[in-house]
Amino acid sequence: MDTNWKKSKLALRILCGWLAALFLIGAVLLACIGQPRRLLGGGANGMADLLAGQVSGSVDYQQRMAQLFYSAAIMAAGAQDTAGQSLTKAQNIQLRTNARQFLTQEFSTAITPSSHEDDLLYYVVRGDQKLASNTSTPLYDEGRIAPPLGYSVALAAHNGQLWGNRALLDAYAAYAAKQPVRPDSGLLQSCVVILAVRDEPLGGSFVYNDWFSVQVLRIALILFFCCAGGALVFGLVCLFQRRRGRAARQWAASLTARVVLELKLAAWLAALFVVWAVRILYYSRTLVLACALLLLWPLGWLTAVDLARNKGGVFRHSLLAKGWRALRQAARLVRQGLPWQRRVFLGVAACWLGSGAAGAFTLLMLFRGGALPFFLGAAAVLALLLAGLWLLVRWLGDMGRLTQKIAALRAGAAGPSLALAASSPLAGPAADLNALEEGIALAVEERGRADRMKVELITNVSHDLKTPLTSIINYSDLLCAEPLEGAAADYAQVIRQKAERLKTMVQDVFDLSKATSGNLPLAPRRSTWQSSCAKPWRIWTKPLRQARSPSKPPFRRRPGCRRTATGCTGCSRTCLPTPCNIRCPAAGCMWSWSVKTAGPRPA
Repeated sequence: MDTNWKKSKLALRILCGWLAALFLIGAVLLACIGQPRRLLGGGANGMADLLAGQVSGSVDYQQRMAQLFYSAAIMAAGAQDTAGQSLTKAQNIQLRTNARQFLTQEFSTAITPSSHEDDLLYYVVRGDQKLASNTSTPLYDEGRIAPPLGYSVALAAHNGQLWGNRALLDAYAAYAAKQPVRPDSGLLQSCVVILAVRDEPLGGSFVYNDWFSVQVLRIALILFFCCAGGALVFGLVCLFQRRRGRAARQWAASLTARVVLELKLAAWLAALFVVWAVRILYYSRTLVLACALLLLWPLGWLTAVDLARNKGGVFRHSLLAKGWRALRQAARLVRQGLPWQRRVFLGVAACWLGSGAAGAFTLLMLFRGGALPFFLGAAAVLALLLAGLWLLVRWLGDMGRLTQKIAALRAGAAGPSLALAASSPLAGPAADLNALEEGIALAVEERGRADRMKVELITNVSHDLKTPLTSIINYSDLLCAEPLEGAAADYAQVIRQKAERLKTMVQDVFDLSKATSGNLPLAPRRSTWQSSCAKPWRIWTKPLRQARSPSKPPFRRRPGCRRTATGCTGCSRTCLPTPCNIRCPAAGCMWSWSVKTAGPRPA
C-alpha cells in the first residue's frame, strides 16, 4: 500500500507538471493569436467592457469611433494647433470639408444592407444650426441628449465637456494627442456632437463585425485568464514538489521502457492523424492548436524522458530488434544446433518463405495477370499453408508422445519403448530416451540383486552365529550353577554377560537385515498423553518428591524464628509443603504446613 501511495504521488507530480505546461503554452498561444493589446481591450476600461461583452471592448472599434468623433468635432468647432492657437479661416474650411467627406463615407458603411438601418448615428449641432446628421430623429432636445430607443450614447461633447464610454474616451484622448491639430476647445462649448450606437447591431455593418469579434475575444480572454491561473496554481504545486521531479521522471522512464518502440510510434501517428482530421473537418486554427497541445505535448514529454533515461534501450526494446535477434539466433541454431532443431527450423522457414512468395505472386497476378495465374497462386499458397499445418500437427503429436514417455519414466511406470517415424525430427531424442530407460531398468535390476545377496548373507551369517552362541550361553549357565569359589565364579559371570551381549548384537543385526529388505513386521499402537508424558513428568518432579520425603525434615530449629507473611524467617524451608502437617519448631511460631493447601496456615 505504501508503494502504491508513492506511485500515486509521483503520478500526481507528473500530472501537475503536464497541466502547468499545457496551461502556460495555452496562455502564450492565446496571447499570440489574439494579440496582447487586442486581447486586453486596449486598457483596463476596455478589458472590463470586453469581459462584459460590449462592443466598446474592441480595439478596432475604439480607434474607429475615436477617429469619427475627432472628425465630427473638427467639423463642428474647427481646429487649433497644439499650442492652443486657432487656425485661419481657410484652413478651418478645408479641415471641415475633409471631415464632412470622411464622415459621409464612413457612416455609409454603418448601414445594414438587409434592413437599410443605421447601427451608428451621429448628430452635429453648432448653436442652433444643425451641421450634419444621418438620422431624422433629433438626438439633442431641450438642452439634453436623448438617443432613440435601442441606442446608447458612445461619445458626446456638450458645453465643452466630453462624456461617454470610458474606454472610448481613453481611445479618443490617445488619438487626439497624436494629431497635429485638435478641435477648438473654445468653439466646442457652443457645439453638440453626439455618436450613438445600436445596442444590438445588425449584420453587415462594421459595428456588427466588431461586436462579433468582441464575443470571440471575450471567450479568448476568459480562456487566457483560466490558463494563466491554472499555470500559476500547478506551477506552485510543482515548485513545492520539486524534490519529487527526478523520481517522477525516473518512474515515467521505467514505465515507458516496458512499451515497445512500434507502439510508441503508433501513438504518435494516431495523435498526428487526429490533429490532421480536426484540421480537415473543422478548418479551425484554434481547435487544431488545442488538439495538438493536448495530444502532442504529453507524448513529446514522455518521448524526451524516455530518450534521456533509457537511451539505447528505446531502440533495443522493439519488435524489429527482437525479430532481428530471433533471426540471428535461428541462424546460429542452424549452424550450431542439434539436428532435430535444424530440421524443424528449416521446415518452418520453408513453409513461411514459400507462402510469402506464393502470396506475392498471387497479388501480382491479381493486378497484372489473368484469372488462371491468380487461382494457381492462391492454390499454391493454400497448399503450402496446409503442408505447414500438417507438419506442425505431426511435430506437436511427436512432442506430446515424447513428454508423456518422460513423465511415465519419472513416475517409474514401465511401458513399451517409444517408436517414432524415422522422418520425424524427434526420432533421435526418442531413441536416446529408450536407451536411457533400458539403462535405468538394468541398473535397478542389478541393485536389487545386490540387495538380495546382502540380505541373504546377513541372514545366513546370523543363523550360523546363533547355533554356537546358544551352546555358549547354555554352558555358561551350567557353569554359573556350579559351586565355584573365588575368581572362577567371577570369570563364569563375565562369560555369561558377554554371551548375552553377543546374542543381543546378533539379534539386532538380524532385525536390521529384515528391516532393510522390508520383511520386518511392525505393530503400531496408540499412544496417549499419559504414556508419553509420564516418564518426563516423573523425572521433572523427582526433586519435589525427595523434598517431601519424611526422611528429610523440612524445618531446622533456629533461634529468633518468628512468623511472617510468607512463612517463618527462622526456618530453613519456609515455602515447601510436607506430606503431613508439621508445626514450626521455633519458639512462639504458631504456623504449620499442609500438603493439601501447599501453604502456611494458622495452627
